[in-house]
Parts: sequence; C-alpha cells; structure tokens
Amino acid sequence: MLAQPFNLPREFPITQRDFDYIAGLATERTGIVFGINKVDLIYTRLCRRLRKLQFNTFKQYVEFLKKDENGDEVLALINSLTTNMTSFYRAPDHFTHLGKDAIHEMLEHLSRKKTNRIRIWSAGCSTGEEPFSIAMTAIQTLGMRLDKLDLKILATDIDTNILSQASAGIYEESKLADISPADRKSFFKKDKNNQHPSWKVNDRVRSLVTFKSLNLLGKWPMQGQFDAIMCRNVMIYFNAEIKKKLVFRLSDILRPGGWLYLGNSESITFPCPDLSREGSTIYRRTI
Repeated sequence: MLAQPFNLPREFPITQRDFDYIAGLATERTGIVFGINKVDLIYTRLCRRLRKLQFNTFKQYVEFLKKDENGDEVLALINSLTTNMTSFYRAPDHFTHLGKDAIHEMLEHLSRKKTNRIRIWSAGCSTGEEPFSIAMTAIQTLGMRLDKLDLKILATDIDTNILSQASAGIYEESKLADISPADRKSFFKKDKNNQHPSWKVNDRVRSLVTFKSLNLLGKWPMQGQFDAIMCRNVMIYFNAEIKKKLVFRLSDILRPGGWLYLGNSESITFPCPDLSREGSTIYRRTI
C-alpha cells in the first residue's frame, strides 16, 4: 500500500489541514486548482519560504499566512506556486498565423476605421519570451510601416518576481537556441553585465512591450479592445467554471474580427457565440 502524502517523513511536517488551507487560498487568489495530487508540488515550492521564515512546520506557516495583514506573504506564496515555463516562438504556428494573417487583417481594419492603433495582449507572459516574440513578429511583418503605427503589446502575469525578470529582457544563450543567427543579430545584443553568456532584447523590441502585474480573475483596468490576445497554457490550471468565465471575458475585450490564441492543449468546449474557431487553438471574434 502506498504511503499517504501526509504520512511521509519530511523536513517540514505538513498535514491535510495545512494543505487544504494553502491550496484553498491559492485557488481563491489565482483560480488555479490544486488537487490532492499536488501535495508534493506545494511542499517543494514552499520549502524555501519556510526556511527563510525559520519555521519548522507548515502549521506555523499557515498561522503566519492567516495573520498576513498586508498580503506580502500571500504574494510570495503565489509567486512560488505559479508555473513559468515558456520559450521564444513557442507553438510556432501561432506566430506564423500572426505574421501572415492576423497582422495583415489588422492593417485592413486600420484602413477601414481610419486609425493607426494596434493593441495586442500577452496574458500570462511569464518570463517575457511570448510578448517579445510577438514584438519581433510585428517588426518583421510590418517593416518600415511600423513607424507610422501606434502598436503596443501589453504583457501581464500574476507573478511579480517573474515580471521583473521579463521586464529586464535578458536571457541566457541557451534560451535563444531556436532563434536564427539573423534574428539574433536583428533583435538582440550581448549583455556584458552577466557572468554567463547572455543576450538582451534590443531597444526596438523592448519599446513595444509594457509589463504589468495582473490577476486574470480580478479586475482588468485596460480600456479599449484588443486586436489579438495570446492566453496560452494558462487555462489548463483552472476548473471548468473559471475557464468559461475567462473565455467570455477575453471575448468581450477583443474587438470584432480580433484573434484569440490558446495553448496547444487547450480548446473551447462550450458554446461561445462570439468566437469562431479558425484553427486548432486559434479563435476569432465574430463580426
């Protein structure tokens, strides 16, 4: 018989009551559902917090969370539990579509509306590879026309530590493995301040992206609609009810004709009249 996760010998004892409180708090604040199969994940991710706070048990940590009036430790907990896996041009078909189809449709939309405004949102931007990939795709596609456009990319994430890293735009050389030498030369410059071989996105790329902290389940301060939204590999952590609410909110903030990109393991399995499926994980706001 397999040992129950709460009966295993551990550096920091954790009970089911401790787990239930932490998992419930995390779900309440982020929407991410942590089932009993995530005990080891929560334990591993939070051990560093217990060591830093010099606690001996998770019971002590839970009591500390309950007294966290200013929310600093709750924020540290969220930062510890959120996943930050990404890469440049992840799911290349999305960026091919963005460059060959979506951006050209945006230009047609601008012509009809007599405006030069383009807004793209990277929701759950993690360490920044996604919004910078969007920026590089836009630069490659638009060329000199970009100078005449008001194009801005909003990049948001709930993890404030990761946002600081993303905003710096510095990546170790291994992160650029899938970027061609020509693109590396066009969009990056060597970072001489890092002890490991590293590259920094150039000013042209960086200027297109604005990073902001945002909880997708909270209030959205953005005004105006977006031409495209990438919300990829985010909803896999949410339950069905939260997914549905989020999809409808994303649909509402897309302009008619705008594009929504989901992760390759995500799809909309419920009726959403305002979105039509244009690819396996690409949707378009109906006009």
